[in-house]
Amino acid sequence: TVTWKTNRVSKGKLNYGQTISYGQESFERAFVTDHKVELQGLQPGTKYYFEVLATDIEGGQTFDAYYGFTTLAQ
Repeated sequence: TVTWKTNRVSKGKLNYGQTISYGQESFERAFVTDHKVELQGLQPGTKYYFEVLATDIEGGQTFDAYYGFTTLAQ
């Protein structure tokens, strides 16, 4: 799970993968300021990179990129 906050109500999107080309994505269905996106299909003991994007009601967009984490080994 990745969480973040925005100062405007928006829908979040998270791109993630094992390289900065990402390759996988997960979306929120509602406009919120406290964002929470579940990641699916993660492998144990693996480094992942991600970026978060937010689109507000008026269509304005913002993003923050190049974060990383490593999943726990089994």
